[in-house]
Amino acid sequence: MIRVKLYTCLLLSFMLYSCIEPFVIEEEVFESALVIEATITNEFKQQEIKLSRTFAVDTAGLNPELNASVLVNDGLGNSYVFSESEPGLYLSDEAFLANENVDYSLSIVTSNGREYESKPARFISGASTISNLSAKTTVNDLGEEGIGIFIGSSDPTGNSRYYRYTFEETTKLIAPRYVGNFLAVIDAEAFLVELQARQLNVQVCYRTETSKSIILTSTANLTEDVVSNFQTRFLLKDNPTLGTRYSILVNQYTQSRDAFVFYNTLKDFSNTGSIFSQIQPGFINGNVFSATNRDEKVIGFFDVSPVVSQRLFFNYRDFYDDAPPYAVNCNTLFAPELKTIGCTSPLIDALLEGIGIYVSENGDDNIGSGPYALITPACGDCTVLGTVIEPDFWIE
Repeated sequence: MIRVKLYTCLLLSFMLYSCIEPFVIEEEVFESALVIEATITNEFKQQEIKLSRTFAVDTAGLNPELNASVLVNDGLGNSYVFSESEPGLYLSDEAFLANENVDYSLSIVTSNGREYESKPARFISGASTISNLSAKTTVNDLGEEGIGIFIGSSDPTGNSRYYRYTFEETTKLIAPRYVGNFLAVIDAEAFLVELQARQLNVQVCYRTETSKSIILTSTANLTEDVVSNFQTRFLLKDNPTLGTRYSILVNQYTQSRDAFVFYNTLKDFSNTGSIFSQIQPGFINGNVFSATNRDEKVIGFFDVSPVVSQRLFFNYRDFYDDAPPYAVNCNTLFAPELKTIGCTSPLIDALLEGIGIYVSENGDDNIGSGPYALITPACGDCTVLGTVIEPDFWIE
């Protein structure tokens, strides 16, 4: 009994002390490191390299490395200059492709004069091709229904074995409450608005996003170098990314074993957002290093990979009979007053602040006392979510 009372008193004392003086976890010293995302492929194009800095978990946004000098050198005496096209993104000044049996290396000089290099890399000589890319209904590990994107490929030479996938998905959006008119504010002080015809049809838009997770598979333990029915993407049935019509371009990179091990280790640390963003240096060994200070931590892998790609299209109603999902709820209307006794205009404020757009005259549906019914902008103007420019590759 004495021990029980003693433990109880200690527990109560701890609880009371915790209420008065909360325990604060001290953050470990954060070490910023250069992050290099570089994959050179056998596609004839402007190759790209991304440079950034790691950032602490409690900070927001990426930390691009600006104004660096970037070169890729090959074993034949050629050098390819990369220029910064947007913060942290460097594109080769000229289009080029990686060739078989040629070593390539990366050289970087940051704006503060620090030099970084990679070990020589060359791509695996294989003959992997995509045999099929398909979509079908399935369930995820939580038992939730959705659509999976599955890929199949093979290499009869058996030389590929290690694969990484990225994708680019495009959604066709149709604004469900689009009307051909909009409500223009003519004179806010005089409470004057006017219904005008739209000059641009903003009912149909397209939105494109790229993959952010690390997707890997290997056939190293299989008799044949065949990837069969591998799921590269899963979308829940109500995911608005599916839209009315959906397209996905899947890229399959054949990697070296070292590159595969690097990305597989990296996957364990971060699988969302920027795949390198919150990784503390020192945990993952890549093939890039500081030529200025060998003790400096650098994160990244300079990869030279052959790539094959395939695109898939499908409609939401190819799989489901109900209405396609949309990014926002478009069932709620509101009708703010044109002017109040206090000489304010909730209607004009809503229009100017962009929290509502015209959808109809107010038909006495108990949605408000104003003359016009408004709705969330994205419901009647798809440019809030995408662009009206149809992609060149789009097929109906």
